Amino acid sequence: IQDKSYVYVLEKDNTVKMKNFEPAERIGNYYIVASGLSAQDRIVFEGAQSLRDGVTIKPVAAKL
Repeated sequence: IQDKSYVYVLEKDNTVKMKNFEPAERIGNYYIVASGLSAQDRIVFEGAQSLRDGVTIKPVAAKL
């Protein structure tokens, strides 16, 4: 959204919250994060386009 990078972060109660971050670099579809996110943050990887703040989801672990 207008020169900003956002992700949805999963809260402890399985609701999502939009959070902005500052990317250091982009490699393909992935970002190296400069600031705004921590290693403990769980982010939504798929289906983010249909989310909004406060929505409760049922998370499924990503297949790596």
